[in-house]
Amino acid sequence: MERALSAPPREPMIDMRNGVPVGMAPNWEKFFAVLTAEVQKQRVYAATAAPGSIAANSVKAVVVACKGAKTGHVVTVNRTATHAGIGIGNSFVSAADQVTVEFMNVTGGAIDPGNQSLIIHLI
Repeated sequence: MERALSAPPREPMIDMRNGVPVGMAPNWEKFFAVLTAEVQKQRVYAATAAPGSIAANSVKAVVVACKGAKTGHVVTVNRTATHAGIGIGNSFVSAADQVTVEFMNVTGGAIDPGNQSLIIHLI
């Protein structure tokens, strides 16, 4: 037996006034208020790190200054370019205003990747 779908609503389901949802259930209004506040707290940094020579099959930690970083922030790190055999391992806020980034060498020989340009995102 086939059933027809009802026609889509012709009016918007959420009334937007001055960029703010109006008339939603209180739980949704609270959810969007909390979400907006958290998004505004996010920080993005451009940084340069020089890990120096990294031994074969090992990890080297480098501390990068990130003003406003606090213990408990979630950290993501991306490099702006690739370097064969080098990857980003763990990254975390190690102290106030400092992020530790671990560079991995997954090859059988030592590598000096030189200066690495990083994009660091704190949530």
